[in-house]
Amino acid sequence: MLKKNLVKYYEYFAGIVFVYANESWLEFEYKVPIMALQLVAIIGYVLIQSKINNRLSFPNPIIVFLAIYPFLCKLFNLDTNAEVLNTASVSIIYLSLGFLALPDIESLLDKYARVIYFLCLVTLVLGPVTLLDYSILRVLPVHYNHNFIWDDFGYYNLIIFTERYVQDFRTQSIYWEPGAWSFNMVFAFYWLIIVKEEYKKLPYMIFGLILACSTTGLFLLVLMLVYIIIKSKDNKVKNRVWKLLIFSFVLLAAAVVYISYNTNIDIGNLLYDQTIGKFTGKSEATAISFTQRAESTQKAFSIALKNPFFGIGKLGVDDILFVTSSLAEIAYQLGLVYLVVYVFIYRKLFSKLGIVFSFIFALIMLNGEPYSYWILCSLILMYGAKLTFVELRAPTLEPVHVI
Repeated sequence: MLKKNLVKYYEYFAGIVFVYANESWLEFEYKVPIMALQLVAIIGYVLIQSKINNRLSFPNPIIVFLAIYPFLCKLFNLDTNAEVLNTASVSIIYLSLGFLALPDIESLLDKYARVIYFLCLVTLVLGPVTLLDYSILRVLPVHYNHNFIWDDFGYYNLIIFTERYVQDFRTQSIYWEPGAWSFNMVFAFYWLIIVKEEYKKLPYMIFGLILACSTTGLFLLVLMLVYIIIKSKDNKVKNRVWKLLIFSFVLLAAAVVYISYNTNIDIGNLLYDQTIGKFTGKSEATAISFTQRAESTQKAFSIALKNPFFGIGKLGVDDILFVTSSLAEIAYQLGLVYLVVYVFIYRKLFSKLGIVFSFIFALIMLNGEPYSYWILCSLILMYGAKLTFVELRAPTLEPVHVI
């Protein structure tokens, strides 16, 4: 029992480290220590599983391919960039996670999701408070990070909750923008609600994604709720979803009316600008942002089409083309071949949604943020690589072990 609890506590420790290492504001402030702690957490977990549970796996050929291919791209492109560490760090993470068995990666994903759920609860408390009275935050020191070039105004950092100095009326939890927070929330929602069927958490997760008001997050939320309504055999669950949808709509409408009446802010128009307005072009600010993102994505895939097998190599921070999509990021750096393999493996985690839905879900999720090489996507990718290898070996006559 003592050993079992030790493993469980360590998994929560690792989950917390991974959540903050996944491009949080804290990671921006203390990049080297947090990334080092991330690697220590992975290696420590591998050692714990091998010593306590006598369970040690090895990176299978799929994982080796995912880890080695970025170096092949560098060699093919005769890349003399000294930023080899940028490529090596991802490969080391993949290979290190490869020593874990499939159930161990599942446990890490589970703890990651539960840490995100805790942060969701914090956001549901502090988010509305700061949205209604932002002056509360003015008593706190403003943090600045010169490594983060997209924000010159700074931010407030409460460790378990952050807000930008310039309010945009959307929550972002510990991350640098609402879209990044929604990316993490979408995973947690899928894992806790769809996979684990912990429906008591459903209202909190729904409201958490609504407060973030991310276009991608809201779209995937609707997709998951539709899945529950269609697939669930429990009428109570279906009725709960419908009631939550109606209540969410009424609550959101009431909040819009309240804020618009008590302030000079046209909150309805602001919400429109941050969602639908991005695509209609009627909002100048968000339309420009959308146009810039579309152009950078188009440029990335143009590069990929000219270099379909090896891309132009994984680059250093100063040389990276600014893209807001993991799909575009992988395509132009590592080529279309690697992208196809990546998406196929990545979608394995979401296979409960069915083949078509899981591919659509994975593509939309990956298109939302440039998260392809960060720890959450790495865990999802390693899960898919382990599971795919098991499925490929299943038809053989040899005994199949979960690795």
